[in-house]
Amino acid sequence: MIQLMDIIGKVIKAVNMHESAVTFNLGNWATGIYLINYTDVAHKQVIKINKQ
Repeated sequence: MIQLMDIIGKVIKAVNMHESAVTFNLGNWATGIYLINYTDVAHKQVIKINKQ
């Protein structure tokens, strides 16, 4: 599962992983900090993105 969240933790988009890669287009989104939360059976990781 991959979740794209804003800085306060509100889930903007959630995607179940069925492929080895997922693409998010942030082109029309407001500038700011976003978080990608990746979770699978064995791993969990949060990645911070600064959109300018």
